[in-house]
Amino acid sequence: METGSACGYQDKGAPLRPLVKVHPVTGRKTLCTGRHAYRIPGMEDTEAQAFLDDLIESACQPPRLYLHRWTPGDLVIWDNRCVLHRARPHDFSEPRVLQAPRSAGDPETELAPTGRDERASGFEPSSSNR
Repeated sequence: METGSACGYQDKGAPLRPLVKVHPVTGRKTLCTGRHAYRIPGMEDTEAQAFLDDLIESACQPPRLYLHRWTPGDLVIWDNRCVLHRARPHDFSEPRVLQAPRSAGDPETELAPTGRDERASGFEPSSSNR
């Protein structure tokens, strides 16, 4: 697969992030993973993938689920620092506008060092994922 042709494939390598982070405002622990995670340092890849799959499956159970059924004029806002989210299929014949403002985060945790991503065709080591 060509670098940059799919979510998770980066030309600067795969960012290494913690599985759990502390929200800087609330102090609550939050999962910092998703379907894009595929490796945990110190674990065999198959063991890590099974652990990550179980973690996401366990975390994404009621009452911690919200499925939005869109209607014209809806506005949904979330804090990426404490929510797992994913896009859902939609009718491409209907117009859809996504506005995603972002604010800078803590460079120590948001600009994670990158490592080799064998799934990507190109790789340039970087000290951040900018």
